[in-house]
This record gives sequence, C-alpha cells and structure tokens, in this order.
Amino acid sequence: MKKIVTECLNLFFIINVFLISPVCAENQKIIGLSHHWMGNEYNMNGNKLITEAFTKLGYKVFTLNANGDTEKQVSHVKTFIDKKVNGIIIFGGHGDAFKAVSMTAYEANIPLICHMMYLPGALTNIDHDNWEGSEKMAVWLANQMHGYGKYILLDLPDWHILQNRTDSIESVLKWFPNITRARDPYMVSLADPMGDAYSFTKKAIEEVPDLKGILCTWGMPLAGAIKAVIEMNKSEQIAVAGTDADKPVLSLMAQKNAPRAAVVGHPQNLSAEAAVRNLTEAMRYKTVKEAREHLPVIEAVDIAFISNTDPKEEFKARQVFTPDEAWEFFHKGSPKPWQQ
Repeated sequence: MKKIVTECLNLFFIINVFLISPVCAENQKIIGLSHHWMGNEYNMNGNKLITEAFTKLGYKVFTLNANGDTEKQVSHVKTFIDKKVNGIIIFGGHGDAFKAVSMTAYEANIPLICHMMYLPGALTNIDHDNWEGSEKMAVWLANQMHGYGKYILLDLPDWHILQNRTDSIESVLKWFPNITRARDPYMVSLADPMGDAYSFTKKAIEEVPDLKGILCTWGMPLAGAIKAVIEMNKSEQIAVAGTDADKPVLSLMAQKNAPRAAVVGHPQNLSAEAAVRNLTEAMRYKTVKEAREHLPVIEAVDIAFISNTDPKEEFKARQVFTPDEAWEFFHKGSPKPWQQ
C-alpha cells in the first residue's frame, strides 16, 4: 500500500512538472530534485532541508523518488531536462548510470549538482569526506583487532561514495596481511537493509566462530550488524565500524551490552547547504560553461567521528594552518624567507 501511494505521488509530481513548469518559469525558478531512495533518515532529512531552503528563496521544488529503481530515476532526470527546469539536484544513486544524462543536462544549459556521486556533467559533486572517514574507521578497527583476525564487509553496489569508502578501507587494511576478509563483500538489500544485514551477520558469526571485526559502508546495515552481535553474545569478541550516525545505530551503540563500535557521522545540514548554495550560485550565470569556471568541482563537506570506546583519544582534531602559522608551528625560531 505504501509503495502504491508513493508511486501515485511520483506520478502526481511528474504531471505537475509537465503542466505547471511552463507557467511558473516566468515567475519563479523551478528546481528538480531526484532521489534514488528515501528509506533512511539521512535521505529524508536531506530532501526536507533542500526543499525548505529553496522555498525560502522563492523557488519551486519538484521532488521525485525512484524507490531504488535506477532506470526510473534516470527517466526522472530526463523529465526535468525536457521541461527545462532551472536547476537539477541528483541526490544519491548508481552513479555510472547518470553519466550520459548529466551531459545531456550540461548541453541543455541546465546546471546540475549531484550528491553522493561524481558526474562529468555536474557543476559541483558534493560528498562528505568519505576518504578520511573510512580510512579512520579502518585504522580504528585494525587497532581493535590488534592487527590480526577475520572481518566481514557489508556494502551496496554501484554507489560512487560507497566505492570511495571500500577503497579507503582497503588502502589501510592491505598493509596488514594478518587481517583477512572472511567473506566476499555482502551487498545488502534496499528492501529491508537492517533486517537483511542482521540475518547475514548472524549467519556469518555462526559460520566464522573466530570473527573479530565487521565493517559496514552505510548506516542501516550497521545497525543490523550491531544488533546481531549483541543477540549472539559476541560483543566482547567482535568490533564493529561503519558510516552513518542514524538513530538506530547510535541507540544500539549506547547500550551497555553493545560491542566496541565506531561510526562516521555525516551532518546532513552541511551537505544540504552545499547543494543549495552551489546550485543557487550556478543559476546566476548565463551558461553552465561560465558557471563551471566559478564553482568547485568537488565539495567534500565535514564529518564527525563517534565511538563508544574513547573517541576523544582515538579521533584527534585536525590542525589547520596558513603558511605563516605552519612556519611558526613546525619551524618556530627559524627566519621566514619571504620576510627577508
């Protein structure tokens, strides 16, 4: 029933794009917001924050949710292009599937911003700093495993940001030959990610009795994995790390019988603000070619580190300097060549 209602709403929005956009175009800017899936808190909040921000600016936002169907999501973007909306945001999805349609938008002179993927036709590709975040999760887990033992990885195929996360994890763990993956990466189902991850993790614990670590590239599977570890009474043996500070994840991490766990948190307001700011800036220019010269091609917004072990000690704050400040920090007392 829920799926039928969602499909009807999507059809309603598509009809409105076709009927209303020619009328509204003279009076207000129209933004097309394309979602792959809105089944978690992060995506729902992103939609809300982006819509509210553009509405305050006087723009009209049309949101289409593909419910995990990549072909449908690509068709949604094509619809936005055909109706000549003023700007498009693609919020998540199977990145490679949108390369061609992103260039179609560029050639149609429609500014496109993407989030959680990297596209040749996008003016700005927005992401949280998954590189640093996932590297730190791998470092944390390697330390919890004391440099040896077996782990499993729960993932999702074809998302560029998740590929970043797995690549960053492997860039750390490859240097520790005594840390081995016990199974091929498990691709979690979007239909019930928490339940699917829970079932897979329970089975993996049964089949790999000496399992020491679990890595999850996104939040709902992370919650399912932690729940399974708790119920299997393996909290002392298995450490769990991953990405997305969803409510179920933090709630399970806070339990007294929780395993050692760490997670990268993505402040949703930062990515939403970046999407709105970059698209608003892009629409100031007459052409996307001109806009491209003024916008960042990648904006990696900030992240947070959370653990139930010792986060203040495990995740030290970064130090940021100007060249002059760096000289004082690293070479205090030495003369500064540029001042001589």
